Amino acid sequence: MSHNKERILILNEVRRGELEIPDAITRLQALSARPETPEHQSKQDNTNRELRILRTDLESVTVLMDIRLPINLLDAAERVGANFAPYLALIPTETMQDCITKPGTHKLVDVLHAEGSEHLEIFLE
Repeated sequence: MSHNKERILILNEVRRGELEIPDAITRLQALSARPETPEHQSKQDNTNRELRILRTDLESVTVLMDIRLPINLLDAAERVGANFAPYLALIPTETMQDCITKPGTHKLVDVLHAEGSEHLEIFLE
């Protein structure tokens, strides 16, 4: 199994409450320390792919957040991932796994928040 799929499974366990955050951090760090096997590296070329989180205020039409995380730098993104956990929890695991293996731009989340006038979009580009 590729490192990205293992990361997604770990994050999904945290989201479902099956795994505590300190345990997830330990598992993610151990995974990052383990080298990726060459056969998995050659299957996917994610060198130019990004996970994009776009949050917009609909009333003022201003961008509140526009963050791009390079897929090939997920190790570094995990270290600051706690800041994005609420957003990443919105992405269905199966959708993320499927989209990572396919080229192109994919909209993973498109949500209008009821309590405010914010629009949240998450893309894999």
